Amino acid sequence: MARTEKNALQQVVETFSLEALPRSVDLNELAVKFGVSSVEVDTISSEAMLVPSADGYKIILKKSDSPSGLTRQRFSFAHELGHLLLKSVGYSGNSSSGAKHREKHGYNEEERLCDQIAAEILMPGVAFTSDAAESEWSLSKLSHLAGMYGTSIPATARRMIGLIPEPCVMGIWKPAASDTETHSLQQSFGTQSRYGVPNATRLSRLRLWLIARAANSRRVESGILPLLARNRPSASPPDVPADAWAWGKDEFRRVMVFYYPERKLTDDMLTIANATWRSM
Repeated sequence: MARTEKNALQQVVETFSLEALPRSVDLNELAVKFGVSSVEVDTISSEAMLVPSADGYKIILKKSDSPSGLTRQRFSFAHELGHLLLKSVGYSGNSSSGAKHREKHGYNEEERLCDQIAAEILMPGVAFTSDAAESEWSLSKLSHLAGMYGTSIPATARRMIGLIPEPCVMGIWKPAASDTETHSLQQSFGTQSRYGVPNATRLSRLRLWLIARAANSRRVESGILPLLARNRPSASPPDVPADAWAWGKDEFRRVMVFYYPERKLTDDMLTIANATWRSM
């Protein structure tokens, strides 16, 4: 994130005391407070729109009846509030009024900022940190936290990574189909920019065994996986302790991996990994 983005995000969080918002914040109440005159739901092509009106602003949300659609709708609502908060602190980005949220083109600095502000609104720092710490920042509690805050699995995971008190990097993988040997990296995220998740094209199938095992499990699987150190590029990234957990079904099955680059590898981890590699 560029320095200007960090400054703008921090200014919004501090100006509107977003960290101190309650869990399950009332978005409609916030909307009125921030100058929204009405909120409508309609069959629009984008996820949401912020439109100037005679007495303030109007937010239009994409109509949806599915649970996942309602979760996206809630995030989009908070995202549009982000535009208003940025405007209130004098941020001059490159989005115009009436911009459509989450179109494939034009995803710029202001849109990224509004996603981050949405996370701050929906998962307030003080409450979320307390709840995650009570769960010992465990990947096994991620689904519970997502349900508690009405947020998606990936959004909740990114918030956990952003607030967890130790260096941690997240990767979301699509498991290989039964007739292939490779897994594909869908996205990665971490506040520790000196670390990065390597793409599967650089790795052998044996080094991705934890992803394959987690994809066929109903619980969190622990082991080791390779992680890049950006300041020490290597053709064979070193292995670090990792936890992996899968959600979704069939073609929507995904594996979430939390990599812990500054935890020490144990002899037990290496023994299990070597035994697994020999059996594959």
